[in-house]
Order: sequence, then C-alpha cells, then structure tokens
Amino acid sequence: VFNIRNKDETHWEKLTDVVFSGSVPLHRYMDILANFYQLFLSHTFGFYNKAKQSAKKIHLDLFLRKGFLSFPVYFFTSLNFFKLYEITRHRRYLHKAREFQKIIRDRHFLGNRNATPCSSILEAVELSLKPNISWSKVRTTFDVAIEIQRQERMTHLEALANELAGFTLSKLENGEAKVSRAYLSRAMEVYHEYGAFAKCRWLKEKISCE
Repeated sequence: VFNIRNKDETHWEKLTDVVFSGSVPLHRYMDILANFYQLFLSHTFGFYNKAKQSAKKIHLDLFLRKGFLSFPVYFFTSLNFFKLYEITRHRRYLHKAREFQKIIRDRHFLGNRNATPCSSILEAVELSLKPNISWSKVRTTFDVAIEIQRQERMTHLEALANELAGFTLSKLENGEAKVSRAYLSRAMEVYHEYGAFAKCRWLKEKISCE
C-alpha cells in the first residue's frame, strides 16, 4: 500500500497483474481495493450485512465491473447474498445471489478455468438451500467442489468449501455430526496451511458455540 500511495507503478503491476493506466486516478484503484478487502473480510468473519454494504459500493463503480477484481467480487457477493437468504429467507437475497452466480456460471461454460472452482462452490451452496433436498446429495455436490479446488490447487477455496460443507451439513435434517466435524476439521487444517491463522481461531470459536 505504501508503494501504491507513492505511485510505484512497477509494484502495482506485480501486485495486480494490471498495467497502470493514467486515465484512471490512482485513488480509484485504492478505493476499489479497500472496498473489496472489506467485502472479503466482512464475509469471512461473519459480518454479512457489512459485506453487503461493501458490495453495493463496489458495484456502483463502473470501472470495476470490467476490472481485475470483478471476478472475485462477483463470487463473494453471490456467496454473501446466499448467506443472507439462508438467515432471513427474504427471496430478494436469493435473486441477487443467483444474478451474480449466473455471471460466474456463464464464464465457466465458456471455458474460463478461473470460473470453474467458484462456480462449483456456488452450485453446492445453492443446492443446499432448496427445500427438501437430501443430505447425501448436498454432501456429494460439496465433495465435487472440494475436489475441484484440490485439483486446481486453490487452497483458500478448498478451505472455504470444507467450511461451508461442514456448517451446511450440520444444519440439514438427518445430518451426521461426525461427518460435519470432519469437514470443519479439514477446513481448519487447510486454512492453517494457507496461513490464515485468524480465520482458524475464528472458526474454532464458532464451532465451539455450535
């Protein structure tokens, strides 16, 4: 951030893989990054309404919609709206989640390898929210998503997929507690391998409260 503030364009390009454009003020890039980090961290640590506010700020920025952060923003925005729907059952959140999910799914069908891991996670989450869905089908769909993350070496998403599987399966009727705990234990292992120690502590505290 220090180098970005001092307009070190070389450092910026290494950080983002984007060539600095003088037509876009540097403070715009920094605002976008700040809002994205706020979206990501708010969702990661369970502040879902705060994440929703951050997402709204981001999507008002026309530049970002075609920028380098558009893809992860769409993914976490969709994931956050699915979570808000799970909590409130307000269908407007489900519609918004599917709106952003469709963008990622379309890119997956077009052969974008970056889209496939995220699309598989969103598919599992969406399936789990359907009424009268079987526990085994949800588990199978999450297992497919987890395996995709592993094959693509998307460590952070592998941890996230295990976390989502663990909490989701624990809430579904006929869920087996041992199976759910196994997913959550694996999530903590992968988060730790990734270096997300704060997330490990948060997850451990949340599991103890369940």
